[in-house]
Amino acid sequence: MPENKINAAKFLEAMEKDTFFRVSTELSNVKDQPRALILTTNGFLEMMVGTLANHFLKCKKIIIDNPAIYTYAIRLVLLYEKDILTEEQYGSMDLLRKERNRAAHEPIYEMNDDRLSAIQRCAKLPGDTPYELFTAILSSLWNDYDKIFDKVYLKRSVEMFKMLGVPGSQLTDVAFKPKKD
Repeated sequence: MPENKINAAKFLEAMEKDTFFRVSTELSNVKDQPRALILTTNGFLEMMVGTLANHFLKCKKIIIDNPAIYTYAIRLVLLYEKDILTEEQYGSMDLLRKERNRAAHEPIYEMNDDRLSAIQRCAKLPGDTPYELFTAILSSLWNDYDKIFDKVYLKRSVEMFKMLGVPGSQLTDVAFKPKKD
């Protein structure tokens, strides 16, 4: 096999294991299902918040070893208090967290326009649909800490794009992260 051709089986295997692409695909798959969209968005946000806590907080071992005490809500507060999250990020993510709790615990869940508008006002980000708004919130956090997230979540993605001949620096242009204005 010539060197410039990729091994399709290896590429597909890497893609199936890649966190970044799996989450992006999942978000796209559930964009018209409010409960699933809220739960998936929050799952990824919680994972990203955990990554930031592990990177920035001195007490990360205590936080990791005590998830019942250091919940997602507490991690958000800690990161906000240390100025790692902006007021907009903290506020919108906290409102999304509360909406996740509704989606998880209410037998019949509908995304309320007033609550969705509150999230959008707090985030100060565009989005005509919940999917667009939630993707903008994820992207905003990613953009602010892309070097940290890239190391954790894009390891396989970079390898996959190298197989395709796409330089690593172009990866986020192709995948998930919109450019800042």
